[in-house]
Amino acid sequence: MASPGRVGFHLDGSPLLGTAGSGDVLAGLVGAIWARGRLQATDAAELAVALHGTLGGQFPGMASVVATDLIEALPRRMKEVGL
Repeated sequence: MASPGRVGFHLDGSPLLGTAGSGDVLAGLVGAIWARGRLQATDAAELAVALHGTLGGQFPGMASVVATDLIEALPRRMKEVGL
């Protein structure tokens, strides 16, 4: 992701995130974090990308996930990181 004068990369992730709806989950997560009003849009996007990237690790041994799997895993992951 990028904004004027700033480029960010998130290297955590999983092939499990390459599924239909995963990007929609990410977009909703960006909006939800930003709507809390605590972060600027770019910071909210960075946090959302980081959270989303770690979701793939929440499904060890699974061959695939669907968007609803990611949505169901989000509350637990957010608690783990203090959100």
